[in-house]
Amino acid sequence: MSGRCDRAACAKPAVWLLMSVVLFISGCSLFSKTPSPVTPDWQSIVVAADEDANANSPVAIDIVLALDQNMVESLLTTSASKWFATKGDVQRTFAKSIIVFSYEIVPRQSVKLDHQALSANKILGAFVFADYSTPGDHRQRLALNSAGYVLQLETRDFRAFEGQVTRSFFGQIEKAISGAAK
Repeated sequence: MSGRCDRAACAKPAVWLLMSVVLFISGCSLFSKTPSPVTPDWQSIVVAADEDANANSPVAIDIVLALDQNMVESLLTTSASKWFATKGDVQRTFAKSIIVFSYEIVPRQSVKLDHQALSANKILGAFVFADYSTPGDHRQRLALNSAGYVLQLETRDFRAFEGQVTRSFFGQIEKAISGAAK
C-alpha cells in the first residue's frame, strides 16, 4: 500500500473542509449582522423641569438620532459635555449620519415635543444629551420601541421614564411643576 489515495477517498476530507469553512463564514455573518433602521414607536415625548433644575438655570437638551451603527457606537461613549463642545463639528462632518433636535428648557417648564418630527425617520439609535453645569455623563439612550418618554430635568441630572404621555397626564405634570413654584 502506497501513501497515495484514490480520488474518492481524497475528496471526502476536502469536501468536509470546504463545508466547514462555508458554515463558519455564514455563521459569523449571522452573529455580526448590523441592525436594520426602524421608525421609533414614540407617541409622546415630554420634557419637565423641576423648579431647581440645573441649579435653577436653563438646560440645553439635544435629542440626537443616529442613522448608522458607527454613530450609535460613538454616541454610546460620548458625555454631554463632549457632545456640546463638538456638536457643530460633528454635525458638519457627519451630516448624513445624525439628526439633531435642540431645545432649551427653563426651570418649572414642561414641554411636549413634536413626536411626529422625532419619529419621521428610520434610525438605529436615539440619545438625549443635557448640558448640565454639574459633572456627569448627562446622556440617556432612548429605546425605539417605547410608546414615549418623560424626560425629568432635576437639580444635578435628568432621568428618562418610558411610557406614553396622555393629555391628562401632561396636565398633571404642568400642575405639579407650577404648584411647586408657589
